[in-house]
Amino acid sequence: MPNVFFRGIDLTGIAHVGFDMDGTLYDECEWIAQAYRAIGRELGLSRRVVRWMIGRWLEKGSSYPHIFEEAFRLEGALDGGEVAIRVKTALALYRHLEPQLQLPARVVFMLEELRPMTDLFLVSDGQALLQRNKFTALGLGDYFRSERVIFTDELGAAKPAILAGEALGLLGEEAPRTLFIGDREIDAGFARSCGFLYRSVDEVMRRE
Repeated sequence: MPNVFFRGIDLTGIAHVGFDMDGTLYDECEWIAQAYRAIGRELGLSRRVVRWMIGRWLEKGSSYPHIFEEAFRLEGALDGGEVAIRVKTALALYRHLEPQLQLPARVVFMLEELRPMTDLFLVSDGQALLQRNKFTALGLGDYFRSERVIFTDELGAAKPAILAGEALGLLGEEAPRTLFIGDREIDAGFARSCGFLYRSVDEVMRRE
């Protein structure tokens, strides 16, 4: 295994490598910018407000629930009812947009190197339909078998509460032989709750 991706990370004895998707296998900001611009065009938002939305997402992250509401209030004087209707429309557009995404070359190389060596799996939070659309757009079906993919929304749970060891049918004694790679604290918490080893994507992909 070339150390360009795994400097200092010993894969000896690792049988399973799991991944988060958003922010781990691709830069989620690419999708956010694409989605917000499409929603802006559909709802007639100014470029200034769309740029503000992208910046707000970079500041607050995906779990912040008020970006659309704040954007519509910034765009013009609307009463509460009008804002609520526009937020509902924006959310529907967001969830049904078909992403145009591509895996970074470094990620492709990493997955191709890992695939013959380990059992790959993926656990992703987020609205299930949208996450499946992203998965398809990224071509991740080439690397992850369907029985090794979990969209937690379909199970009515989310990380870190969801136990991937149970959901994926991994044997309990295999947990210490499992490495999970993510980008947020909830990914680290999820790995701990399952007894997996954990590395952040920044550790795995660092370029110094």
